[in-house]
Amino acid sequence: KKQLPCRSALSGALAVAEYNATAIDLAVAEAARAANNGGTSGASTARAPSTARLDRRPSHEAHEDSVMLALASQQRYQAPDSLRQALTGEDTILIRADWVEEVYLAGGTLPRRQDLPDNAKWDPHQFSFAEDDPTAPRVAIVALSYSWLSPDHPDPKGFHLRSFGPLLRPFARRCRIGLENVAIFLDWCSLPQHPRNKVDRASYARALRHVHLWYAHRLTHVWLLTSVPRGLVPYGERGWTSFERAICTLVGPPEAALDLGWLGSGTGAAPTGFVCWAQVVRDCQVQRHPPATPEAFTADLACKTFTIAEDRQLLAARYRRVFEEQLGSSDLLQYGSMDWGDREVQELAHALPLLDHLRELELQENDISSDGAAILSRVVPHCKSLTRLNIAGNHLAESSRINLRDAWLNAGKPKDGLEIEDVRADRTKSCLSSEQSDDLTYSERTTEEAPPLARARTNDILGENLQLAALLERQEALEAKLDGTLNALMTKVDLAVNGLADHVAENVKASASKATPFSGNCHRGSVPCMALLCLSFCQR
Repeated sequence: KKQLPCRSALSGALAVAEYNATAIDLAVAEAARAANNGGTSGASTARAPSTARLDRRPSHEAHEDSVMLALASQQRYQAPDSLRQALTGEDTILIRADWVEEVYLAGGTLPRRQDLPDNAKWDPHQFSFAEDDPTAPRVAIVALSYSWLSPDHPDPKGFHLRSFGPLLRPFARRCRIGLENVAIFLDWCSLPQHPRNKVDRASYARALRHVHLWYAHRLTHVWLLTSVPRGLVPYGERGWTSFERAICTLVGPPEAALDLGWLGSGTGAAPTGFVCWAQVVRDCQVQRHPPATPEAFTADLACKTFTIAEDRQLLAARYRRVFEEQLGSSDLLQYGSMDWGDREVQELAHALPLLDHLRELELQENDISSDGAAILSRVVPHCKSLTRLNIAGNHLAESSRINLRDAWLNAGKPKDGLEIEDVRADRTKSCLSSEQSDDLTYSERTTEEAPPLARARTNDILGENLQLAALLERQEALEAKLDGTLNALMTKVDLAVNGLADHVAENVKASASKATPFSGNCHRGSVPCMALLCLSFCQR
């Protein structure tokens, strides 16, 4: 608690919540170790007195505390202060993307945290986002989720490095920042690794308290390296990668989580076939699924592979914490236009009653049918804080709409909070009615000529729309190709300039060592002078 600056009541609530959540995680881990050793743990009995004291408090005070903790939880996963706190003390460090690119271009591999050179570490004092200081350089943080390919080194042959190394510079260019302002979280380089001394073990334990932030925070970008060489445990069957994927898609924007496995062929070759970063986002955007309840996620972890068995209980407790803090404190969930059907609604229905602060839920423009509407009718009475539900643009029968509306009103929800009209059906009806009115107008003129004229006008409109769509598609493809060509050209220019500067520097040194001093009418001394001028020009 003393390490967190309490600058306001909200910061104080954040500090208390962080302290309690950390204590719970440590208690769960201790209980798991005790169970494995055949002993008992007093963690559950230790929490009982504080819970009893909380229950005896007045209800209005308990409600105020709940609101404050919810706001503090939102700040932890939205504001940059929590990320700054995670970097305090250098228990966790971020690495520079420009240094990673150098290693990739040289065909090398990344060293562990203890062996990193100083120029590889990203300076946390540069931590500034646009909303903090508009004049400071913006920062982009990328967290990598990947499978360890060997016990001693997660990427001994550069398999993973070749999959994300070529994307760093296009990503920085898309963010309109320099590559030096892109920081990477990669556990092999960011956290102390084996063999650890006493100081490293203490630092590693402290870093684990914040490790989930790098994947669940709204200000980070998560890249999933789902490809692995043949014969190894797949990405989706591992415990840590399943945890990282689950929490990065709970609330964050869809474009912030990318599955780079869609770009490669699974052989570890550099990704090919993309022409611009917009295409990478479009092709690799992670499909969001309904959030799993903590109980469902714990059951799923039982089938996952772990190198350290105790990590299974640790991740189960940590997922519960992220679920309650991030999802449980959210007042708005946006799941519109995600091609969800009745199965996704069924999964979502298990989590909705656990979200005490949820006020608005958007499910518009999906493929939900009457069965999904019936599921929502049963779960709505259990969502105490829900005041707005948008399910327009789905495939609901009229009877299902009536039943859902009745369930909504019987639960005491506001009448105008339910948006249920089928937008697509209404549009179809309006189009049909307009065509019928047009036909009627023409039929009043001449009964026999109206249908051919209407069909001709419709055919002309359809033809024009098809031509316009084709032109737009060609224009988009041309722009994407041009963007990719410019990206490749800029990369080659950067490499050429760097190589030219190195070459000129070597020539200057060689010329300076061989040239004779200037004297009289001898003009040999002008050679190193011109070389120095060239070097100065290249450096500028």
